[in-house]
Amino acid sequence: MISYLKTLIFFVIPIQVLAANTITVEAPKILLKNVDFSVTFRGDFSIDEQFFLEHDGKTYSPHATSAEKITFKDIRINSLGHASFSLGSNDLKIFEFEKYAIRPWVSILPPIIAIALAFLTKSIVPSLFVAIWFGAWAVNGLTFGGIFTGLLDTFNVFILNTILDKDHAVIGLFTLMLGGMVGIIYRNGGMHGIIQLLIKKANTPKKGQISIWLFGLIIFFDDYSNTLIVGNTSRLLCDKLGISREKLAYLVDSTSAPVATIAVITTWIGFQISIISDSIETIGGISESAYLLFINSIAYSFYPFLAIFLVGLVVTLGKDFGPMVEAEILARKNKNKVVEQTKNDGGDDLRVKDNISYNAINAILPISVLVVSMFYFIFSSGEGESIKDILGSADTFSA
Repeated sequence: MISYLKTLIFFVIPIQVLAANTITVEAPKILLKNVDFSVTFRGDFSIDEQFFLEHDGKTYSPHATSAEKITFKDIRINSLGHASFSLGSNDLKIFEFEKYAIRPWVSILPPIIAIALAFLTKSIVPSLFVAIWFGAWAVNGLTFGGIFTGLLDTFNVFILNTILDKDHAVIGLFTLMLGGMVGIIYRNGGMHGIIQLLIKKANTPKKGQISIWLFGLIIFFDDYSNTLIVGNTSRLLCDKLGISREKLAYLVDSTSAPVATIAVITTWIGFQISIISDSIETIGGISESAYLLFINSIAYSFYPFLAIFLVGLVVTLGKDFGPMVEAEILARKNKNKVVEQTKNDGGDDLRVKDNISYNAINAILPISVLVVSMFYFIFSSGEGESIKDILGSADTFSA
């Protein structure tokens, strides 16, 4: 009888402890084979007890223990599929959970799928959707049922949570409004007016390339707008002066994205700051704001500065190499031939409205208002005695 009571107490006490203490676990939703990860348990714990985490016969000691949470680090699994873990205390298991492990190289497939499909289909949004779907499938363990669960998670978890995030909504609104402004100043002839100012003296291939390079630096606020505006409006100039389309593509590509990454007011800044902000929360111990870290990092943006510098060096020296030489020679020979324009060249979105004259002030004025107002609201939302302190405490998302 006594032996029976001891056995009953042995099983009942842990159940009562679990009922009184609700334990939650924080761990990656999917595990990668041979890649270290961390696990955190939250609940009411006694710091006098000896806790351990057990998996596949191996025991891990806590990295940090408190009355509210227990953290284990540098945990690694060496097998694929389902993996069981147990949280123990004083040789007694008090909590169990399971995870699913996949191969590490699977984690890089979503971006590869997105890029490959974008090249094949020439459609960005469907390609990104398929890549997200595959990533959601991988998170669900790459099982047959995970295909359908991943499809639902793509909408209900990943896309929905992204849309509902306040910072993401602000970034989207900022991008849409900036895109609307670009469309307006293009349709009202402002962009064409700026181009006319730049190319008045561009009567040689060298001067034409320098004008395109400078114009690419002026359209700093968005790489996509830069590509559309500079690329489409400079084609006739290139055909007239005998500049190859290959050279135009190089000038536009090596100017649009680099200048957008280092300018302080662009459609990229919200996205960049959001990434930095997420990293700050993960790392911890950083007191400076995400915007100030972004400003300080501009000096180390070696690729953008080198790309812009090399474009200027190439157009001023007039030195080409490789296939570009052949393209330039062919363009010089055919510069007097009329290049047939396809129906899709430029599109209605880039066509200047009828009966509108080209006037640079139509673009200079709204861009100037944007730049001045952005700086004003950034500084007005910050506090401090120095510019560094003001920028560090500024609410860039609201600005």
